[in-house]
Amino acid sequence: MRTSLLWPILAAITLGITTLSAQEMGGRPGGGMGGGRPMMPRGRTPETMPSFDMLKGPYEPDSMAHKFELDSTQAIRYRTAWDSMMAATRPTRDSVEQAMGILRRARAEGYQQEGAREAALVHDLGKELQKDEEHFDKVIRKFLTKDQWGDFKDWRERRRESEKEMRQQQMERGGPGGHRPPR
Repeated sequence: MRTSLLWPILAAITLGITTLSAQEMGGRPGGGMGGGRPMMPRGRTPETMPSFDMLKGPYEPDSMAHKFELDSTQAIRYRTAWDSMMAATRPTRDSVEQAMGILRRARAEGYQQEGAREAALVHDLGKELQKDEEHFDKVIRKFLTKDQWGDFKDWRERRRESEKEMRQQQMERGGPGGHRPPR
């Protein structure tokens, strides 16, 4: 009696695994686990992911005061705005970092659907951080001089362009860290 029940169970398991394997491969030659380079989900490029600056928050008050020659009143106002921004965005930044960790793991292990889900989440959370940054910029622009504001914007843009170039180079070399998965 036990063997008569065992065969239908084994057949169901085998059929289920075959179906899942075919779905996971997604019709790509060599797709699925370890079968080629993990692909970036469509519509998601390194440029659409949040920048390092967004993940770490605005420039730290002590560094900002020194680099952009803020007077004592400006430095106090910047620190107040920075503290508020960091507290308000902590949950979002933590969620982005967690999702990025899952995304990297999913890509490394070949789980494209999970990677696509996490990439979409990171992208959406990045948009939230962008809005928060725009609000922060409006606040600090009120007390920075025109020259300080211009210097700050130029400096931040140069940093982000450098980061974007580094991300692109990493992707061309095979992903973060420049390691290509085995072919």
